[in-house]
Amino acid sequence: MRLGGSDQWVLERSEDVRNPVLLYLQGGPGTSQLTSNRRNTRHLETYFTVVNWDQRGAGKSYRAIRDTGSMNIGQFVADTRELTLYLLAKFHQERLVLAGHSWGSVIAALTVAKYPELYSCYVGIGQAARMEEAEEASYQWTLEQARKHGHRRAVAALVKWDRRPIKVTGARRS
Repeated sequence: MRLGGSDQWVLERSEDVRNPVLLYLQGGPGTSQLTSNRRNTRHLETYFTVVNWDQRGAGKSYRAIRDTGSMNIGQFVADTRELTLYLLAKFHQERLVLAGHSWGSVIAALTVAKYPELYSCYVGIGQAARMEEAEEASYQWTLEQARKHGHRRAVAALVKWDRRPIKVTGARRS
């Protein structure tokens, strides 16, 4: 389907389409969980209409990354709202359950905060918190491992890497 001006892939599965809709936002960005979630969320399809989505720049929606100006948190929130409105209309429901894992928890939490009237509840899985500190700890650990194992090229690349934090507000590095 078309979201935010780009083609994106959505997988809807349910044993009964009258069930409440559960929209699942995957971790990433850039990773796809459509294939694994076909297996991992199967038991939920008894109770929910489960919707998995390859967000822009991920999996089957990878081509949307060509528009680098749209690869920001504000656009991901707008895409989530647009998909939500589509699903509510399609399945004749007033609200849906929004679940987010890791990166998806950032987008989901921001979307629910901005549009609470669209959601019956929010489920955070591997909730991202204190992102700047977590990224710094990951960087330091990776650099330490590269030095410990004598990977000079990796050390050089890591030291050269622009580590200015990406702000959750959607601001991008220039």
